Amino acid sequence: MLNIQEGLRAAGLFDVYNIWVTSDHGFATYTGAPNVRALLEPFAGTLSDGSPRVVHGETAIYVRDKDRRVVREIVRALQTTTGIGAIFTQPDRRGSLVGSVEGTLSFDVARAGHARAGDILYSPDWTDARNAHGIAGTNASNGVAGHSSSSPFEIHNTLVAAGPDIKQEATVSIPSGNVDFVPTFLQMLGLPVPASAQGRPLVEALRLPAAGQPAATVRKTQQSARTSDGTYSQTAFFSIVRVGSREYRYLDYTTVTRANTKRTQ
Repeated sequence: MLNIQEGLRAAGLFDVYNIWVTSDHGFATYTGAPNVRALLEPFAGTLSDGSPRVVHGETAIYVRDKDRRVVREIVRALQTTTGIGAIFTQPDRRGSLVGSVEGTLSFDVARAGHARAGDILYSPDWTDARNAHGIAGTNASNGVAGHSSSSPFEIHNTLVAAGPDIKQEATVSIPSGNVDFVPTFLQMLGLPVPASAQGRPLVEALRLPAAGQPAATVRKTQQSARTSDGTYSQTAFFSIVRVGSREYRYLDYTTVTRANTKRTQ
């Protein structure tokens, strides 16, 4: 950022441009994944055209003939597998945060209910243990490090901004997301924010918010789902940011508990 600022200064544009620096996720150290391919073998098969019945891509599972019984059985197998964290399915009803399969959360919890979504989405389980370099956050995936789970280490990230329209030497702890950039930039340019726009203007970071714009407030909430036999339960934790009459939901992290297993988060 310093080089960018120096370049703007040299061009006489330092007092014109605002600079925003972020990325789309954080990171966690990978510690090894369960064998999901083997877990899915009892449900494998082929469709009438010879193509696979069950397809596994990253952390999404597609049951291509939409057999609800098979979806439930795969979910149950995931729920009993160490290393599998939160599990998401289609909502049990429109707008619900609870999934249609017992013990699951809705796709809407993770904003994953799009047209290409699988029938099941799962998150690798995580811990707050530190790696060899003292960095907290592990994830039950193969490889070295990445962002495949709904842990706070991977969901949360740092946003740095500087410029004539940004508060100086301020730290803002109100949750935000990359989806908030468009409405923020439109407001900074003096342009209207369409009602259809997702996200919110990050007024808490601006030196001069729009006149009469209410301050943002935050409350915490959560949604749980569990199996009827109590062997698996999960909880999603959210921050709800209220600006005026509108509320915006941000997923903070999820936790999972299995019978006879205790975890410290």
